[in-house]
Amino acid sequence: MFIQHRDCSNRARMTLCPRASRAVHAALLAVGLLVSAPLMSAPAHAADSRGISFLIVDLRTGATLASERPDIADRPILPGSVMKIAAIAAAMESGTIDERTRIVCTRSVVVDGHRLTCTHPDLHRALTPAEALTHSCDVYVATIAARLPRAAFDRALAGLGLPPSSAAASEQASALGLEGSRVPARALMNAVVRIANQTSLLPWKPATLDVVRLGLRNAAHDGTASALGAAGIDALAKTGTVDAGGVSQGLVVGVTPSSNPTMGFALIASGGAGRDAASLIAPRLRSVSTTDAAAGRRSSGSSPSPGAATGQGQRVDAVKPTPASVTKGEVIRIGVAQPKGGYVVKTMSLDDYVAGVVTAEAASVSGPAALDAMAIAVRTYTLANRERHAADGFDLCDLTHCQVFRAANRASRDASVRTAGRYLSDRGAPAHIFYTGSCGGFSERAPNVWRGASDPTYLPSKADPACVGESAWHDEISARDVLRALKAGGFTGDSLRGLSVSQRSASGRVAWLRVDGLSPNQVSGDNLRMLVGRTLGWQHLRSTLFDVARTDTGFAFSGTGAGHGVGLCVVGAAARAREGSTAEDILRNYFPGLAFQKLTTVDSPKSAARDQMDGTSGLQSGEQRRADMTAGPTRLSTSSDSSPTVQLRISLPQQDEPLRGDAMVSASLALRQVRAALDVTTDTLPVALRFHPTVESYQRATGLPWYTAGATHERTIELLPFGVLRQRGLLESTLRHEFAHALTNERLQGAPLWMHEGVAVWASRGPSAAAQTPAGPVPAAMKCPSDAELTKASSGEAIQRLYEQAAQCYGRELAAGRSWRAWVNSPW
Repeated sequence: MFIQHRDCSNRARMTLCPRASRAVHAALLAVGLLVSAPLMSAPAHAADSRGISFLIVDLRTGATLASERPDIADRPILPGSVMKIAAIAAAMESGTIDERTRIVCTRSVVVDGHRLTCTHPDLHRALTPAEALTHSCDVYVATIAARLPRAAFDRALAGLGLPPSSAAASEQASALGLEGSRVPARALMNAVVRIANQTSLLPWKPATLDVVRLGLRNAAHDGTASALGAAGIDALAKTGTVDAGGVSQGLVVGVTPSSNPTMGFALIASGGAGRDAASLIAPRLRSVSTTDAAAGRRSSGSSPSPGAATGQGQRVDAVKPTPASVTKGEVIRIGVAQPKGGYVVKTMSLDDYVAGVVTAEAASVSGPAALDAMAIAVRTYTLANRERHAADGFDLCDLTHCQVFRAANRASRDASVRTAGRYLSDRGAPAHIFYTGSCGGFSERAPNVWRGASDPTYLPSKADPACVGESAWHDEISARDVLRALKAGGFTGDSLRGLSVSQRSASGRVAWLRVDGLSPNQVSGDNLRMLVGRTLGWQHLRSTLFDVARTDTGFAFSGTGAGHGVGLCVVGAAARAREGSTAEDILRNYFPGLAFQKLTTVDSPKSAARDQMDGTSGLQSGEQRRADMTAGPTRLSTSSDSSPTVQLRISLPQQDEPLRGDAMVSASLALRQVRAALDVTTDTLPVALRFHPTVESYQRATGLPWYTAGATHERTIELLPFGVLRQRGLLESTLRHEFAHALTNERLQGAPLWMHEGVAVWASRGPSAAAQTPAGPVPAAMKCPSDAELTKASSGEAIQRLYEQAAQCYGRELAAGRSWRAWVNSPW
């Protein structure tokens, strides 16, 4: 293993190759040998110009309009997800699927030893082939490729002017571009040209062309190549990310405009991902189109207006208006999901929103006390999760992903008014709570539903007599339909021979089931419920508190409850209200230990909640306060009311959303500690943290080896999965190490690597770092690690030794009165 070194805008860039085998990786993870982030930290994405090759061609004349290292565009490479174009086209041409075929994305799939995790938005429904292409869904393509005739795939490749698939690679790996035939980027660009031409000679059905064009057009607007749409470029485009000998390699190919295109383009970014490639080609296309227009030729930089129709009745963009007449603190922005994708944003007051959610989520027959309890719970959830959809241009959606919203009625409006401003707090901040339709008589702990979720004492698992016998259900599903649901989730096999419970949680819910006849041969209870719900309807498996038995035609499920079972039981709350319990009694039963609080300014709940969390007008002065648990920019006070603000944004995969509160608390604490250690009090710092869904996703995005834990580029930090870092005990040290890089990169521009890493290791050692002195005298003549030594280290142990040496070198500078702040073209 060796390390390749490149200079980057703010600090040294490191990428590693080749990567350790997955088997060794898994084994080392199992025995706890994953190395902490201080052992190696490197910037992710945004490869510099030396790692980029691109080509922009005038399709009318064949002339090259702009290029950099264009010879690389003619070298065969693994095409990655660009090959999904051929896979979906082949499946439609062969009749394997049609334009209406929907498949549920289960977020991850294993193909020939490659574990792939989908990072696209969860649409909360099965995907169409066009949407699968737009969002580059690995699960969708792997599912159709498993039953796609190879001859059909090769015919589609031939039509696109591409070589046939390699017999040495499986159908699925070839369709995903992970293995098999290598194709030059120029040829992939020309394949998109064939698709885009209105007089296309492709021997495809009109429906196939429509689906592929729609998928590629939307990919360039709100899919994996959305950087093009954001730059005002109308295009058909497809991205891909592949492992090029241990280094992540991002690719984008396409044409612009999307109809009657005049330019074709291709860009390869070494050390980046497909999305990075799209971001890098966008300004180059804008530059070329501007020059083109100035010369009197047609510009390719125009784009349809938001919401313009794009065939099949779908829309290019979700409508994302920004209210101009109200402040952010006075309204909630709700994304209303549209039947054909995207959202329409509606703004309303917090009280109006609470009333609408109570209408949708409360039990149909609820007394005032139950409705009041529900209103307080809804308001608490809203304040704790606000801006969960900040990247989409709104706060919360109207689906079960957030809270279902419907038109308010008189009873729900009255409940919202009676409880105006009231919420439940955990140490001064809105508590991270949940509620469920019916717990079935026994509530569930959060970690048993969401792997790695925190387990606070206010969300216990316990018997709930008020709900016993209230929500019993029985359902029979044919073996054929259960098989269809499992296949929609990527299971393979033609016959489902048996389905039986193999493990339950302490509450009696199904944790795992054995699946006889399919691969894999087990499925979690929650995953089965999701697959059946999305494929067959949510009226079937209403909870995971069930028994299953074989019938003549399929399987009989008998159970109780509805939903995940965590937190407030809506049915139980209604029963308790009928028995005379108050709203406060109900909430104390379901959320023991939480305090009742009220916003100081009901008309501006967001600003009041922020003030409470920042400590500027705290409800519980002197208590430890939690940071705002949101996905959007969060204001954090680090020392006093006059301290600068910090914009902290956290990105989590869908399955880790319940961990957002824990992630924000850990990140804000680590940031405060590092700022104190480095004595940073005058910086206004926007920082973005991205926790990856899997270790492999992190590796693919950063190009770093398995024993690293974090990567920083400027003020964006890429991290291993939250649960992995916490399980290995590396979360706090990793966050401190990466925050140290984010805070010092700009000042240390041009400094040797030992200075970057020495400062980061020193600052990552916790709250006492500022008072630390070197352990024993540091020899004045001690040699600090060279850039070459740091970048060519062949193991985690070697890196650890060098990083400790770098920290000692920095300690020597501190002892001499020279801190990291002294670096400005210093001779260090």
